[in-house]
Amino acid sequence: MKAVFINHCHPDMPHICATRVREFAQAMAGRGHEIILLTETLDGSSSDITPSQVVEQIETHDFSGPFNLACPPSEHRAIEWLRCGALPWGIRQSVIVWYYAKYQGVVTNWRHGCEPFLDAVVAGFKPDIAWASFGNTDCWNIAKDLAAAACCPWVADIKDPWGLFVPRLFRQKLAQHYNDAAAMTCFSDMHNNEARQWFGTSKSTIYSGFKNSVLTTSPRPDSNDLQILLTGAIYDESALNQLSSGIVQWINGLDESCRKRVKFLYAGSEGAAVQNATMKLRTVCLVDNLGYLPLDRLQTLQRQSLVNAYIKSERTFHHKLIELMGAQRPILTFPKEIQESKSIAKSVGIPLYACQTVQDVAGSLESCRRENSQPIINNGVLETYSWESQAIHLENVLLKAINEK
Repeated sequence: MKAVFINHCHPDMPHICATRVREFAQAMAGRGHEIILLTETLDGSSSDITPSQVVEQIETHDFSGPFNLACPPSEHRAIEWLRCGALPWGIRQSVIVWYYAKYQGVVTNWRHGCEPFLDAVVAGFKPDIAWASFGNTDCWNIAKDLAAAACCPWVADIKDPWGLFVPRLFRQKLAQHYNDAAAMTCFSDMHNNEARQWFGTSKSTIYSGFKNSVLTTSPRPDSNDLQILLTGAIYDESALNQLSSGIVQWINGLDESCRKRVKFLYAGSEGAAVQNATMKLRTVCLVDNLGYLPLDRLQTLQRQSLVNAYIKSERTFHHKLIELMGAQRPILTFPKEIQESKSIAKSVGIPLYACQTVQDVAGSLESCRRENSQPIINNGVLETYSWESQAIHLENVLLKAINEK
């Protein structure tokens, strides 16, 4: 099939918002499909390609990998002010309401910037389908525009909960605006259930995953360190403080030889919050703030860890769980996880320590230490959560939508 995948975040953006659509674009190209990945330019910069050049480059592109088409935003001064936080309270809300009411979204500058490129995609690529991920409604607006121009179906992807990301005033009306989607894919069962409140479209849960290649590497290289690796966003600084206190409590209960082996690492873009929360922890172990790491380096550290940890948001399902499962090491989350996450971890045989108190953290870390020599056996279910395996489910949804057109 020829498919256009639409996501606001450029594939090179060092943020989780770029991951899902980028990885599925690569996985689907690996399955023999021709994929265009349409995004905004990195940091909203100007484009290095014109619409007429797009047609030429599509003709010569090697579709063993996606064709990345980055479209620059047009000028919408109010949106620029909105995105950089320059508008005062009251005016900000008014601008949001006005753009949703008039344009069904607040990234209209990017949508308008895409328009001349869509004509080139239709002419030079002739897509069979579009798949667009909701982090904002303009991804869906662009998919609708493209589908209308190409006379092809489009499929909506729910990556973020509709009820949290769309203003209450517009949730129902906007949901009806997108009822022409041929199908809907959802980030998790939690997202699937939430979407049922708003959308009658047929839905399929398709998880974000990890690359199959990580499973070919030994999950536990020889190391004498008791390494705790915290990865990702810090949704709740209070939870981070309690996690840090639990680690301190655990370390204080170790003998001197074990204490010297403990180190705490953070990989992510919220180093300032981690710096503030680990002041006491720094007095009892090595703490290293690594920043946002390249994926291969991050995966190596995850495989070397005693336990991989993340801070859970109470508002959503976490792809972080599945990403960390690929390391085949125990996982610790604070606060505790939802039942869907617990069931997934149990099905693949990965220990998941869902902590709610400081004492839970200390006890879980001690359990990890005592069981550290026990290998985690890959029971064969783990592979089903890879990007490559989940792409098969996405492929089925898209092909069905094309065939039922």
